[in-house]
Amino acid sequence: MYGLPEDSESYELCRFMIDRKFQGKGYGKQALSLIIEEMKNRFGCKEIHLSTGPENTRGKHIYENLGFVSTGEIEDDEEIYVLKL
Repeated sequence: MYGLPEDSESYELCRFMIDRKFQGKGYGKQALSLIIEEMKNRFGCKEIHLSTGPENTRGKHIYENLGFVSTGEIEDDEEIYVLKL
């Protein structure tokens, strides 16, 4: 689930989930790559924000591999990441 909040110029990736039994098979990275391409091509998106729990090491690894960078900010106990396209 993603969108453009009314009070922002940056898109948000609000929810991204892979069922536990399908994790570790490369589906997350592949799916997230497709979502990023769609956001870029369909909406001309220049920046994507997401948040994740500090303990989500697998998710952070995927996000960082795709170019997301931690902003160092914490919101609602989650770390904020940004991808500049």
